[in-house]
Amino acid sequence: MPPFEASPQENISGFFQRNARLIAGAGLFVTFWMLVYTFAVYKPQYAAKSVVIIRDSAITSRYIEPDNYYALQTTSSSSSNPVLNTMGILKSGAISDALLAYFQEKHPEQLKKNKIKTKKDWESFYQDGSSFIKAKNQPGTDLIAIQFSWSDPMIAKEALSVVVEAFQNASRDLNKEEQINRTKFLNKQVIEIEAKLADIRTQKSDYQSKERTVSLKRESDDLAGSRMELSNKLNQIESHAQGKENMARRYQQLLGMDAERALKASAIGQNSSMSKLQDELYHLQQQYSLLNSSLTETNPKVREIQAQIDQVKANIQAEKARTVGKFLGDGEGDIVADGTRNTLITNMLQAQGEAQDLRAQAAIIRNRLSQVNRDISTFPEMAEGLTNIEQKEASLSAALDQLRQKVLEGKLKEEQTLSNVFIVDAPRLPEKAQFPNRSHLIVLSVVLGFGVGVAVAFGREQFTSTRRIALPQWLESIDTPADEPHPEGHNDDGQ
Repeated sequence: MPPFEASPQENISGFFQRNARLIAGAGLFVTFWMLVYTFAVYKPQYAAKSVVIIRDSAITSRYIEPDNYYALQTTSSSSSNPVLNTMGILKSGAISDALLAYFQEKHPEQLKKNKIKTKKDWESFYQDGSSFIKAKNQPGTDLIAIQFSWSDPMIAKEALSVVVEAFQNASRDLNKEEQINRTKFLNKQVIEIEAKLADIRTQKSDYQSKERTVSLKRESDDLAGSRMELSNKLNQIESHAQGKENMARRYQQLLGMDAERALKASAIGQNSSMSKLQDELYHLQQQYSLLNSSLTETNPKVREIQAQIDQVKANIQAEKARTVGKFLGDGEGDIVADGTRNTLITNMLQAQGEAQDLRAQAAIIRNRLSQVNRDISTFPEMAEGLTNIEQKEASLSAALDQLRQKVLEGKLKEEQTLSNVFIVDAPRLPEKAQFPNRSHLIVLSVVLGFGVGVAVAFGREQFTSTRRIALPQWLESIDTPADEPHPEGHNDDGQ
């Protein structure tokens, strides 16, 4: 008769019946120690969460961009992601230092519990913070979800607040540092341009000293104005001089003598001794005419009068010589004693003197005008050199003013720098622990205990069946329990 073959369901049922005690014992053993770990050792983790948004990037390295383009420069690389760049700050030392300061101040027991005594111990424990801090960028947005995990929910919330604040401060400090570096760069350019401007101004001063000029435009206008003024004044003076000379010539025509003779004649006429001698000569000549009309030339009285006339004439010549020196003529016309002719002489001499004075002034003005014309003729070359220097000076001065304005604006921006990180959702107190919590571990303990029990039972049966094949025939009865059926399907009576 063929041996009895059991169904799979009967085999599984028989397996559990045969190994119920073993499965229960092994399962309870594993479950017990898992429960001990769950309630005595395991600390569930609580994750506090927050959401922040990134506005532009805190990283840029452009310093010489125009102001309207500078604000558009968000990163140092056109292929980098501003949000990811800013997220990198979460792994920086600023976050680690802020958390260490928080634990030292608020929860030193946590540091003691984790055997952290020095900053080096903290850095070894913290590493890059990825075991505590999780950050994820929501696709297609500038939002970053941040969570901080710890065994105490209140510490998780407070620590996350510290992380977010440190994140904001680090971003702001990075922005501020960028602005400070930009201001330093601009200050360096200011110093360089100031040195160049000082050199240009020294060149300008030396050039002005050499050319004896101060202001190119003003002196150009002054020279042009001086030339016009001097030309007009010269024409006026020469016209006046010509008028005075014509007047003097008319007086000479009226007097019948030139100025020198008229002056001497007037001087003689104004001499009182000469007037007496002239009067005496006049009376003697009258007496001579009376005597000569009735007496001959040889009459002693006529001769006496003639001798007196000759003597008076000699005295007159002597007085002339004493008064005006050697005279140009001996006629009576050389003596002017009447007031009318003396007035004419005075007017003639005055006109002649004014004409000479005006001619002298005209000569001075003509020399000055010649000098102005020479200066104007050399002015274009001098003006070109000075204009080149002044253009450089104006360009550097404008650049310096612009840079100084940017430096001032940069210093103001340093004080007004904002973070690129803005809080959307503030850190919240976690309501329940993260997976796995104690409930999960309890279920896992039972499942794991049952699984271990089954595995132990299955392993024992496999071991038993393998050992039975290897035993001699006479040992099979020992290994097979009394209540189990014979492996060949027969009882002890051979039936």
